[in-house]
Amino acid sequence: MDMAVAESSLLSLPDEILSMIMAFTMASEEPVKLRLFLDLNRDFNDQQDCHKRSPPGFRFSSPSRLDLLPLDQKEHYLDWLVVNGTCNRIRRVGKSAFFREKSFMIHESLFHALRANKVTNMTASDLALAKTCIRHVVSQISWRIIAKSALFDHLQSISVYKSRYGYGADRKSCYERHLVPVWGLK
Repeated sequence: MDMAVAESSLLSLPDEILSMIMAFTMASEEPVKLRLFLDLNRDFNDQQDCHKRSPPGFRFSSPSRLDLLPLDQKEHYLDWLVVNGTCNRIRRVGKSAFFREKSFMIHESLFHALRANKVTNMTASDLALAKTCIRHVVSQISWRIIAKSALFDHLQSISVYKSRYGYGADRKSCYERHLVPVWGLK
């Protein structure tokens, strides 16, 4: 099947069906390391500036953003490219699904930046969408602090990791998962 036919077939689906497809596509066990994504944009842009300032005739290979990511984050980055590199309708439905279906690892400094709306390398519309759609957070911050902050409109679970460095050899044993009670969000 040719790509144009596949795309038109996908676009002919109602939003509800398209949303279910995107939700299924975005689902993942591994949390998105949000700070890494934001820093990646900054580092990649700095690297591109460096290439522009290099002397004439001086050539070296430039790694892609994908090359700069750890293996466990490449799937998330490719998902982000899919939802951003297509038409407006897929972008609208896909971005919501991306933030809704994935878990996000959020460190304390990023948590405070999100609360203050001072996140660099993230558009205001993506920031607002993230706050509206994120349902699963992984953090070292007390789950009560995150729940009572009311930062995320539809938060359902918070996994608090115990290891100082995030993931240990046995990642599953590092988590202490909390379902967010309705009263915790008021």
